[in-house]
Amino acid sequence: MQPHEQIELFFCACKGLRGTFVLSESTTSTIDATPSHPYPYASMSENTAVQGPEFAVLLGMPVVIRSEAMRQVMQLVQRVAQTTASVLITGESGAGKELIARALHQFSLRCNMPWVDVNCGALPEHLMESELFGYERGAFSGADKMKQGLFDLAHMGTLFLDEIGELDPRMQVKLLRVLDGVPYFRLGGVKKVSVDARIITATNQNLEEGIRAGKFRSDLFHRLSQLHIHVPPLRERHEDIGALAEFFLHRHDPGMRFSPDALEALGRHGWPPMADQSVSWFSRGDRSPPATMGGFPRHL
Repeated sequence: MQPHEQIELFFCACKGLRGTFVLSESTTSTIDATPSHPYPYASMSENTAVQGPEFAVLLGMPVVIRSEAMRQVMQLVQRVAQTTASVLITGESGAGKELIARALHQFSLRCNMPWVDVNCGALPEHLMESELFGYERGAFSGADKMKQGLFDLAHMGTLFLDEIGELDPRMQVKLLRVLDGVPYFRLGGVKKVSVDARIITATNQNLEEGIRAGKFRSDLFHRLSQLHIHVPPLRERHEDIGALAEFFLHRHDPGMRFSPDALEALGRHGWPPMADQSVSWFSRGDRSPPATMGGFPRHL
């Protein structure tokens, strides 16, 4: 098989997998990622063959990391996971911010409590309040019964707000009050609700620029970023490229291996933000890959 054919197969093999990382040293290795283990990568053994079922899983997502940069990120996750502080995760689209959020929950003292996540950019403004805070029966037309909000559902657990930079100013004010411990009303409610949920947020935007532009509240920014974790893009994690390629290829065909030329070609690619999302493109269940040029999808 030619290098460009192997590269194309790598993209096709991504189908059915989402947000995957591999934790390893010189080779892909088995890890113990149970919450009771303080340092899951500490038990890794060298020269372990790539075996999909042996990879760690964070709330349903397999974890694949080989680069020192991501190992340092995971070490930081380990240190801050058991605090109660709010965490802001930044990084380009497709860099793996949601996996870091899931790791924070899994290694926290709340690991056995609910994990709730929502994409703030995916919900229309008029639905965001009812989704976050819930509503009472009769609050509006069609509200036939009381609905708990995401804060309710995350009580004693973790609430992950992805794309927090998309939150409209009015909701920013209400979110700030809840973060400050102020009880809130469900829509149409007369009884205040108090919740205890750890808040983790993520964004690919520069929120400080948003503050200067008047689009994001500075007080909310400081409340959300008590701890800050930045996820480096894939193009700065060359070791992870080969690890991901090997992982996906093994899941597609355990008997196949990449040639050195194919791995070198993958490493030379610039991997802009949309390239990171190519993994998610296939994992959404698309039946056919995009047209390719020299083994790479054209949009890369």
